[in-house]
Amino acid sequence: GINAEYGEVPPGWDEWMGLKGNSVYYNYTLNRNGKEEKHGDNYQNDYLPELILQAGIKFMTETKDPWFAYLSFPTAHEPFDAAPEHQNQFKDSTPTKDATYNKTGDDTKHWYTRSRE
Repeated sequence: GINAEYGEVPPGWDEWMGLKGNSVYYNYTLNRNGKEEKHGDNYQNDYLPELILQAGIKFMTETKDPWFAYLSFPTAHEPFDAAPEHQNQFKDSTPTKDATYNKTGDDTKHWYTRSRE
């Protein structure tokens, strides 16, 4: 989510949950409706992708008025920290690696990609 200062819900939002800092799966802090919410490393309570999913489902099923929901998951980015039940799902798979795979050093690439040299 977009970072907002604690104690603040950005204008236009009735419900807000934003991650403070970069996307990680455990040991993070959320801004949930203007209140700081710290999370640890317990899968059942703290695994960020599952927390986002459950908060989204709850919002969508309990909200009666017209609504807009934007759920942003960190799962497409490193570190790749799969949920315990999925950790061995693709253990025998290898990614396709063409000429653009993990390419760095190109000034037109995103700053993070360039920093991986």
